[in-house]
Amino acid sequence: SFSLFGTGRSLLPSILVGFLLISYFVRRNSRRSVPTAAQTPTQPSKVPVANAAEMATLANRQLLAADEQVRSASDELDFARAQFGIAATDEFARTLEAAKAAVARGFERQKQMEDATSDAEKRTTASAIMRDLGENMNPLGTIQATFEQRRSEQATLPSRIAEASERLVEQRGDLDRATAELAAIAGIYPAQMLTSLQDNPEQAHALLETAASAIEAAKQAVDTDRALAESTLDTAHRA
Repeated sequence: SFSLFGTGRSLLPSILVGFLLISYFVRRNSRRSVPTAAQTPTQPSKVPVANAAEMATLANRQLLAADEQVRSASDELDFARAQFGIAATDEFARTLEAAKAAVARGFERQKQMEDATSDAEKRTTASAIMRDLGENMNPLGTIQATFEQRRSEQATLPSRIAEASERLVEQRGDLDRATAELAAIAGIYPAQMLTSLQDNPEQAHALLETAASAIEAAKQAVDTDRALAESTLDTAHRA
């Protein structure tokens, strides 16, 4: 007898095969009925064109912001020269001059933009203003941030000198313990095994003395010459 799930020859395999064949032909015909990208007529791409008035407004805003940044940067440059010296601020001065020139060009182009007789000309001029500002104002912002960081570091200089002094005390204690341990194991291991270590305590002691001298020099200079104090503290850290 025949049955789907009973004994004898089952019809289930034949039904499954038939179902799979039907599904295959349906999918194949459906794919043929849908045009591919190559068969579909190409539609002209519609790229939205920026509104000329909006671009002009954005260019004006950026120009005003750049003019304000140049004014504040001029004040910051004077302050940085007094704090760090002229040589340390040469790059700042050159970057500021380039930014000033870009702002001046921007105001000249602004007049052209306002007098433009077509939207295309207005958009082109607005783009030129914003591109010029971006190329010259971004470096100015970067160098301003650099000097802001330097001022912040100098403001925390006294606390960093105190921290270095504490670290020196800790490392001197570490050196004393290491020297004692080296002396203790000298009677356990053969001398040739410890040869490479014998000079280490003396070298470490010399480095810590260098650090101590540098920290003391930083303490002496912190109220009168912050640049010197910063440099000597760096020497202490490296030692």
